[in-house]
Amino acid sequence: MSVIKPSAAEHIDSVSINSVLIHTQHTGPVDIAGVVTDLDVFEHLDKPYVTALLGFVDIEDIVGVLNISGGEKITIVLKSNMEDAIAIEKVFYIDKISASNKVADNEEFFAMHLIEDVGFKSNLININKCYSGKSSTIIEKIADEYFNAKVNKPIDKDLQDIKVIIPNLTPIDAMCWIKNKTTTVEGYPFYLYSTLIDQNFNFVDLQSLLKTPPMNPRSGQEYTHYESQISTMSPESRRRVIMAMQSRDSYDMYDLINKGILGAEHRYIDTIKKIDNKFVYDIEPEVVATLEEDGIVEKGRLPIYDKYRYDWAKNPISSRKITRVGGANVFEGDVKSISEQDKIAYYTLNERSRAISRLLTTDPVTFVVHGLDFLYGDYNTTIGNKLRVKVLRNTKTGNRTDLFDKKKSGDYLIFACKHSFTPREYTITFSGVKLSNGDIK
Repeated sequence: MSVIKPSAAEHIDSVSINSVLIHTQHTGPVDIAGVVTDLDVFEHLDKPYVTALLGFVDIEDIVGVLNISGGEKITIVLKSNMEDAIAIEKVFYIDKISASNKVADNEEFFAMHLIEDVGFKSNLININKCYSGKSSTIIEKIADEYFNAKVNKPIDKDLQDIKVIIPNLTPIDAMCWIKNKTTTVEGYPFYLYSTLIDQNFNFVDLQSLLKTPPMNPRSGQEYTHYESQISTMSPESRRRVIMAMQSRDSYDMYDLINKGILGAEHRYIDTIKKIDNKFVYDIEPEVVATLEEDGIVEKGRLPIYDKYRYDWAKNPISSRKITRVGGANVFEGDVKSISEQDKIAYYTLNERSRAISRLLTTDPVTFVVHGLDFLYGDYNTTIGNKLRVKVLRNTKTGNRTDLFDKKKSGDYLIFACKHSFTPREYTITFSGVKLSNGDIK
């Protein structure tokens, strides 16, 4: 389990951009760290590569002399000035020059969009090849064959062995395609992602992520929205004050109903055997009960759904009829293709996985914090981890027995984040998600 370490450092700007090396064929590596004005690094649980936006002021004709036009390799080394911190090295390629602005006669500001090396190299490769085994095994084979990279995975929890022909996809697209078709035996989706710290891919199911304890479990370590008390706090506590917090486009129930997330009639048709695998998916037994039984959500605490809200509707709700090709027995014997399942019950897992994944992101909350506690360099402390957050209720009644907002407070799974480095400070913008409303003390 990753735990946020205590730190003796008291300055929020204790992070250095040690080097930003641009590699070109003619000149060799050129370090432009001295003219970098800002660096944003983006991680996302649904992306197996990291992206970045680099801003710098060109006063030495760097772009002209190096003939930068996209496709150049760029190596960035970051290091926290905290005790025992480890330097972080990440290799990118310049995807494009996003913008340039002439600010003086001999001075120009450039913003460059960067993509991690695996993402850029993947775009140059086409796969049309047959693989067999569990989904996790196939993803490992692709990662090793095309990127010489490993895949971190806790245990093999994917459902069944398959045989698949990659239909002219890039390696990254192929791995994501397989990941999107994979569930656990309980019906939880998988995520394939890359982080700023780690050089390998991560392939983890949602149940494992949600069952992991938060990185800051002890009282007093929570990230709080205590703006009124910040002047009285110690430097370490002040770093755990949320600087900004907002949510947008939350709980779009109309869209959930429209996509059949609450309930739908599904048909998976076997075109060879002419078998119609037909079933009615209902969110209450398929999703709500599963999350409660697995201890992900306390009973009655899933905020997005309660059956009494729709007691006037048809029960079970069946707002859509969705038909797919479930399989065509394209391989001999009992070998299944990526879309085939052994029985109807396994087809329902696909819909459960899709629903859980969609429900997870119905109310993302974005919050900005100081980044110093998240850049030790020895392990990942951002996406895929959980962070405990406390937010005061919107009330002026002075009630001291029920201080915290049960909807906004709780343990958030970090789904995406933006690391923002400038010469003055280092902040992180987290996108956190959670499935349960609950008590927090």
